Amino acid sequence: MPSLSCRISADYGRVEVARSTTSQSDDLFGPIMNMCSKINSKALPNGIAIGDGLYKVIETFSWISSLEENCYHFEEIVTLEYEFNNYPLYSLFFAKE
Repeated sequence: MPSLSCRISADYGRVEVARSTTSQSDDLFGPIMNMCSKINSKALPNGIAIGDGLYKVIETFSWISSLEENCYHFEEIVTLEYEFNNYPLYSLFFAKE
C-alpha cells in the first residue's frame, strides 16, 4: 500500500451550518473555517496545527497539564498576520512510547 500523508488543522470559534436539499451532508462556513484552511498548510506532514483560539481553550482545562507532561506537548510553530493582528499557531506533538 502507498504511504498516506495528512495534515489536520483545528481552531475554536463560531461556525454556520448550511444545509442543501440536494446534498446528504451539511457544510460549515465562517471566519474560523477560513482560518483553519489557512493554517492547514502550516501543519507538519502527518501533524496537527492548532490555532491560538483553541490553544487558549485547551489551556483552561486543569487536568490537561498532567497529560501534557507525559503524553504530548505544544510548540509554537509560526505567527500569522490575520486581520491586522498576530495570530500564533501551535503544533501538537505526541510522546513516543
